[in-house]
Amino acid sequence: MNYNSLLHRYNIPQRLLWVFFLVGTIYNCKKSTKNQLPVDLVLERTQLTKICDSIYEAYSLPGLAIAIRYGEDEFVFSKGIADQHMNLPVTDSTLFYMGSFSEVPMTMAMLELEEAGLVDLDIPFRKYIPYLDKEFDGVQPTIHHLLTHTSGIEDTNPTWDDTKYDTDELEMTSKSIAGLPLLFEPGSKRTWCGYGFDILADIMQKTTGEKFEHLLDSLVLEPMDIQDATFEIRKVDIAKLAKPQVKKNYLAHTYKNGDFYPYARENAGSHGFHSSLSNMLKLFTILIDQANNIFQFEYKELFKRQYQTSNDTYTAYGWQVLKVSDSCLFEHSWRQGGFSGSVLIEPENSFAMVIITNTVSEFVPATYTYNFWKNVIHHKKIEIKPPYQIAMGKQLSEGKTLEKVLKGYELEYKNKESGYSTPPEILAEFYSNLVMEEKIDLAEELKDYLQTKHPEVYNLVEPIPVD
Repeated sequence: MNYNSLLHRYNIPQRLLWVFFLVGTIYNCKKSTKNQLPVDLVLERTQLTKICDSIYEAYSLPGLAIAIRYGEDEFVFSKGIADQHMNLPVTDSTLFYMGSFSEVPMTMAMLELEEAGLVDLDIPFRKYIPYLDKEFDGVQPTIHHLLTHTSGIEDTNPTWDDTKYDTDELEMTSKSIAGLPLLFEPGSKRTWCGYGFDILADIMQKTTGEKFEHLLDSLVLEPMDIQDATFEIRKVDIAKLAKPQVKKNYLAHTYKNGDFYPYARENAGSHGFHSSLSNMLKLFTILIDQANNIFQFEYKELFKRQYQTSNDTYTAYGWQVLKVSDSCLFEHSWRQGGFSGSVLIEPENSFAMVIITNTVSEFVPATYTYNFWKNVIHHKKIEIKPPYQIAMGKQLSEGKTLEKVLKGYELEYKNKESGYSTPPEILAEFYSNLVMEEKIDLAEELKDYLQTKHPEVYNLVEPIPVD
């Protein structure tokens, strides 16, 4: 199984994964985006450090970077390896691939262009790029539809096989989908489409005559005094860049550098942003404090619910919005290109945080941004319960027999106070890890066990590939 197929194994609808961790009664958001807060909001650094250390160890992560801003206080945690070949550690200045979080700074730039009168969000975007002329039953998609993923344009996962940096790359991307029909009437439903932000990058270049990367610098990053965050990969200091880590051993959970870096300029509008923890804290400061004289657009436009996706969830420009109790949480998560991350902001309580790791694995950062929010704001204990197949793999690689490993699983499965997540479905993932390590005899032995003990999982395991 190659690296791309590994990513596909974990490429589930991760942007809503964390919804399932919401508990408690859900009500309406307050209309205000800012409350008068006590000036002495303080983060418990010792406690937070222990929690972060526990997450790092429990999930056997190659690298982990976490930053929190609460009121005027900040907390930073960084640990692990950023690049195996160069032996670079993860620090607060390590630059990470930020995946689809690129949508947030892209939105900010587009709102600035709207304020300057260069674009109109509510007219068909074919005015700016006539070679992408779309309609569905007479309805034409607009920039607003692109920003909210309601355009009807079909999405495909980005491919990282083209490292060209041509100025017409974005136009070529737009033209490549010109012949594809829209899936639905624009504005009638939401289906995530990263292509929308690649099209926006094309629109930015056509309306200004400048490269969109330079526009992001001048319109968004430089006004916030963010020096080394960028959409232009050629500007990145290689000594600061985190590399994607892939499993070297799927049972021992050891890592090595991936064979490619997730960048292609044709998808840079949707996936090209690179940032560090220190840069993200600057962004949080501006967005939470709603600093004057930084941007021309009104901050409320960035935190405005644009499209309702369920009773309690919405889409905003660049965010998914969840109503929890009397709070609105703005979240964006990604699991692409060998990186996983989540950003969560609650303007009401002046809370913002980011979690990033340089791998795609059993660890889902979005579940923990929410749990950290509950811990900091509501003083709820964070439970760290990694899936038990991680421990099973390590036990097997350390010399235990599969029989003993499975007996240990049954004990954990019956233990109501287990420190692990133990649903039988994790055994299907354990089976996949055995296959990845070519432990075919053990994989067959596990299948026999599943057929007897957990037949519902037996049907989930994929046949062993035949060369």
